[in-house]
Amino acid sequence: MPQLRTLGSVAVVDQTANGEHHFDVQQKRLALLVFLARGGRGQFVRRDALVAHFWPDSDEQHARGVLRQALTAFRKELGGDVLVTHGEDEVGVSPDALTCDATAFEAACRAREYEAACTLYRGHFLEGFHASGASPDFEQWVDIERDRLRRLASDASWRMASQLEAEGRTAEAVDSARRAVELDPDDEPGVARLIALLDQHGDRSGALTVYAALVRRLAEGFSAQPAPETRALMKALRQRPTPVYTPPPVPPVVQVVEQAPTSVAEVRSRPRRRFFIAGAAGALAVVALAVLLGPTRPALRSSAALRATVAVVPFRVHSADADLAWLRDGMVELLTMRLSGTGGITVIEPGRVLAAWRSVTGDSLVDEPTAALAKFAGQVGAGRIVCGSVTGSADHLALAAWIVDVTDGHTEAQATVEGPADSLAFLVDRLSARLLGLVAGVGNHRLISLEAAPLPAIRAFLVVREAVASPLPGDPTGPGAGGTG
Repeated sequence: MPQLRTLGSVAVVDQTANGEHHFDVQQKRLALLVFLARGGRGQFVRRDALVAHFWPDSDEQHARGVLRQALTAFRKELGGDVLVTHGEDEVGVSPDALTCDATAFEAACRAREYEAACTLYRGHFLEGFHASGASPDFEQWVDIERDRLRRLASDASWRMASQLEAEGRTAEAVDSARRAVELDPDDEPGVARLIALLDQHGDRSGALTVYAALVRRLAEGFSAQPAPETRALMKALRQRPTPVYTPPPVPPVVQVVEQAPTSVAEVRSRPRRRFFIAGAAGALAVVALAVLLGPTRPALRSSAALRATVAVVPFRVHSADADLAWLRDGMVELLTMRLSGTGGITVIEPGRVLAAWRSVTGDSLVDEPTAALAKFAGQVGAGRIVCGSVTGSADHLALAAWIVDVTDGHTEAQATVEGPADSLAFLVDRLSARLLGLVAGVGNHRLISLEAAPLPAIRAFLVVREAVASPLPGDPTGPGAGGTG
């Protein structure tokens, strides 16, 4: 089957027994074929629109004659079923007779098959391509489509980086994050995340190089400087004599709760053992964040808040954009992945949460009564529930989340972040950091500094803080221990 390539190279090709065959298609006809395949988003395109786009200076009769010749050539060269018509005035491309890499790329993004999407995106849409004699409207459509697909590719690269980071494949995550920044170099939150990831991987010089490029680009292109959050991140990096974090062996991303909790003494002993095993890496993380954050106030309730079993439930999505509907269940997975393995928190596996949620609530989209939430929490064994909402559009998102103690129904912590929709992964990182910081007792005025730190460093900081705050029973060195002076 012929394939229309639009990402990077522009051509119509077919795989044969002798290799790849390139069809000889005139430049303007190639542009027409691209618009038929992409301009209608799989729908029919009116002939008068095609005439206006590609023969704007010709009279209608002549232009329609040239259009008919082009369509006849497509049928002859690519196959009689390559085009489909709707009446006399509308025409389109059959996806069963001609595939398009841009269409396949978008489908992979929608299916969250990010590795396939990143492979398909070999370059920008119609890069270096020009159709002589086409109207300015066609050129404007190309620019808009190119920018939209580029942003999708950047988002796919970030999502791929998040998956790789969660799997402990930090070097590959860095490569994917670099690709995302290359695709969208003006996304400062994305650049800041790459800096944090490089620092986490031990590439401090790489992080400094990326920051220097950001400073130069902002100064030359916008006469501006990096945001305060980015400058705070770099200040913390420069003040350290060594990188903030050296990744230890990666534990499972999600701890599945299948049995009753162990004894209080055993639970309390775990952070302390992790502290000693972490060794120098944990110490560096603690020192870095302790210097950055300073002393913290007591946790919102007690140290038990960090030892709770937590369930992240489906978020409410308030948006007219249907493409954001996946975030309803998607936020369960995204937040679970980031909150797991932090300071004694055990987060219930998303599949179990969603099954129980649908069983108890009927998958309702309306506010659930307290009794239903308590029933759900009891079914999954959760002491706290993370609820939330997503508002915005395909360009800008606002994420809100709050932690509810199901024993009395009160809200322990509430956080909100917002920013470009194509930086969703970074927004979720910021939201997770704010929630963890609030529960751990970090003051509001220090949350921005906490958000700027890599999540692994935040986890290490909270693990050590929990170990210090919750000594073993009878430990004479813990807080409140008596002394003889």
